[in-house]
Amino acid sequence: DLIAALENKLDIQGENVQLRYLLGGANGIKALQVNKMFSIPYVNAMLENFEQALTLDSKHLPALEAYVEALCMVPSLLGGDRNMAKQYAKQLKELDPVQGFFAMGFIASIEEQNKQAKDHFKKAFETLETQSFCTQKLADYFMKSSMNFPYKMAEISTAYQLSPEIGLCAINYFIDQYSPFDTLPLEWAYFQKAQLLIALGKKPAASLALKESLAINPAFE
Repeated sequence: DLIAALENKLDIQGENVQLRYLLGGANGIKALQVNKMFSIPYVNAMLENFEQALTLDSKHLPALEAYVEALCMVPSLLGGDRNMAKQYAKQLKELDPVQGFFAMGFIASIEEQNKQAKDHFKKAFETLETQSFCTQKLADYFMKSSMNFPYKMAEISTAYQLSPEIGLCAINYFIDQYSPFDTLPLEWAYFQKAQLLIALGKKPAASLALKESLAINPAFE
């Protein structure tokens, strides 16, 4: 239904970078939901829409972020291209160093180059620290980012044990801004929050976050 609605809106409004970006994301989600045998048209549509979004606006940060990840995750036979992903990651870094480092770290992690991945992520968090990330108005900071970007920051902070204070600020922002239209389950956000609180030695607060996670989804293993 969402794909059809976005396509209809494109027909009415004409080309629009945000609609193309959203349409790419919707097709990507659909590709994960269907049997692999039937996913190819959605994979193709995802890549095509991200590419068209960047043709309309080469500086659209969410489309760059999404296209880098898509090019890495999709097999080369279906249009994936990690070398192209690296080029777009460099372009993203020129526009926004933090997002660029995260994109480069993502590519390195996909290629199982864990040390390089951690180095890129570390540079991202060091940049955020120099920007006094937690004390600035985060709504302004994330204005040009994807809705999932603050969650990714927290997830990477947990996984690589980097800057838990920044990770906590990011996940708190994600939770505050969460809506039913977001693709990431809210219980996972509270789970990430609990991990970061544990890393900061705040176990009672972490326990409360875990209880909130289970209140949202009692079957959350």
